[in-house]
Amino acid sequence: MNESDDAPGTVTRKPGAIEARIERRFDAERARVWAALTDSALLCQWLAPGHIALKVGGEAKLSFEDSGIVIDSTVSAVKPGEIIEYSWSGKGEPPRPLRWEIAAAPDGTHPGTKLTLTLRVPEGEDMARAAAGFEAHLDMLAAALEGVPIKFPFPRFKAMREAYKANGGGVRTRLSAARGCPVQTSISSNVIKPGRDGINRARRRRGTSYCMSCHRDGRSAVTTIL
Repeated sequence: MNESDDAPGTVTRKPGAIEARIERRFDAERARVWAALTDSALLCQWLAPGHIALKVGGEAKLSFEDSGIVIDSTVSAVKPGEIIEYSWSGKGEPPRPLRWEIAAAPDGTHPGTKLTLTLRVPEGEDMARAAAGFEAHLDMLAAALEGVPIKFPFPRFKAMREAYKANGGGVRTRLSAARGCPVQTSISSNVIKPGRDGINRARRRRGTSYCMSCHRDGRSAVTTIL
């Protein structure tokens, strides 16, 4: 039986980045898990169609047809049978290192495998969404290893996204008052609340700054990152 936990992985905030660490155990032998992580014929059963070169500097390309997301990066670390690392990014996007590590199950009582996934995203991005997506894909991996591939489990994704938000993986909004602006604000997670002077509801566009009182674009205004 493969081990799946409803508890989220650990989330750590580092300078300029957020890191999540997820661990799973599978009954499958390590060679089978390694093949699932790297073999194009198996990747499409649980992650996406594509290919990952087993050499540093080699291509890592995956195409998610339903969402239109394309991963086009390079392999940054590889140790055959144990470690594969590449960036979860498209061309021109910031690096989002993704590191898969596998080892024999620690108890040694059966030919099981422990998988550790470490992912990192830039500060301001939604780690809860990213980590929940991989939790769902790891459920797909477990099913594929048992010979019964499944579709992306959206209920699992939604539940885990909420769990990661509660565990510190949600987007934090960075606020800085515009010069001369009397508006006062308070913030919890990614929710902006009115201050005592009252504020208009901000337009929300990723990577754009707004004055919360008058909706003017401006670098010195309140900055919302969603």
